[in-house]
Amino acid sequence: MYNSEKWDLVVLLHTITILLAFFISFFIFYNKKGTFLHQILGRIFVISMLISMVSSFWIRTSGHYSFIHLLSVATVFWLIRAIYAVRVKMENWLYIHVSNMYNAFIGIVIAGTGVIVRHFIFPGDKIYWPIISTLVAFIIIPFMIKNTLKYKKKIEVN
Repeated sequence: MYNSEKWDLVVLLHTITILLAFFISFFIFYNKKGTFLHQILGRIFVISMLISMVSSFWIRTSGHYSFIHLLSVATVFWLIRAIYAVRVKMENWLYIHVSNMYNAFIGIVIAGTGVIVRHFIFPGDKIYWPIISTLVAFIIIPFMIKNTLKYKKKIEVN
């Protein structure tokens, strides 16, 4: 079914976990926050993301790391910061949690768009994927900022 050179177990694990995190994120973003379901799905999201980010370091194009690997490091930082804010209940914990989770989601979208464009739409053309990924990010980021500011306003009111 798959070419074993391209689709080894690490790539398969990475793909499954990132797709799981991607689809779970929609349930988390569009359902009530703080519920038991939110907490369970959030834990699955974070675990899937961490597995995906760690596995990304075994996936290299031509034996080299790329921009996407920097995004993996940043995403691990965002996930840890988001969980730490909730656990410790630091000042502005809700805003920190939401903004870092949105950052992790934006990371999925940018990296995913880059992979799809580079390997399926324009295979071999390395110049297109950063441009298209950036355009997709600029479409999504205003939505994320609007929702993040909504949480900041809730904090200021309370």
